[in-house]
Amino acid sequence: MPQTADTHEPDAATTPANVTTAEAEAFMRKRSLDDYTLLDVRQTWEYDEAHLPGARLVPLTELADRLGEVPRDKPVLTYCRSGGRSSAAAGLLAGQGYTALNILGGITAWQGAAAEGGLDQGLSYLPAAASMADILALAYAMEANLGDFYARCASGEDEEAKAVLQRLARFEEGHKAMVLRLARSHAPDVDEAALLARAREITAVEGGYGPQEASARLCAVKATRRDVLETAMAFEAQALDLYLRATSRAADLEAAAVLKELAVEEKKHMAVVGRMLDRTPS
Repeated sequence: MPQTADTHEPDAATTPANVTTAEAEAFMRKRSLDDYTLLDVRQTWEYDEAHLPGARLVPLTELADRLGEVPRDKPVLTYCRSGGRSSAAAGLLAGQGYTALNILGGITAWQGAAAEGGLDQGLSYLPAAASMADILALAYAMEANLGDFYARCASGEDEEAKAVLQRLARFEEGHKAMVLRLARSHAPDVDEAALLARAREITAVEGGYGPQEASARLCAVKATRRDVLETAMAFEAQALDLYLRATSRAADLEAAAVLKELAVEEKKHMAVVGRMLDRTPS
């Protein structure tokens, strides 16, 4: 009987387990972001074109020399374009005592959200020296700007698309409130006016997209309900990916903790949009 992600997880083995993309997605959805490592073993240019949110890039050709970058105390899910290189990577890891899960079909078979851009994508908004206050101001601004973007786009001819855009705009109001609660959990005297003032000069929407990039993704086309939701999923995936990449280079533990909390929230937002997509015909 073939091993699956859940049956294989408890102990490292000398051979890796193979999991389908659906099994891998379910595995990650049920776990916190700290409970596994998602490893992209393709080349840098492939990662730049598209990658799974939060994936760590270590090309297969470099993996043997960079094992120290891959935590040993948690399962590692490997993927590539179609499953060949990731199978070799999983075998190498398993042979070194890791619990390794190879995602069959790779990113080609992946049906979930993907992020794009290189390792520095969007990080101009989140420099390594960014303080907790800087990070929270950026998060607040990006949620606010995305809500405004959805509201502006809710003027097309498709009534279902218009309705979902209006709903997404309301979601962003809730997401702004989440950032405010997070800010107050770290600094109880923070108020919304202070966050807004600090965020006023930031024009980016979630994930670090500029306003023109965001508009090109949705407002310039006749969007259906499904188009809108897929675009929303892309924004949330990009935000998750941005926060996780920023976490790894944060200047201090407080900033890293806030970035991780924001990433957890983006994972929840993706799940909400995913459920909406599941109820939308292709």
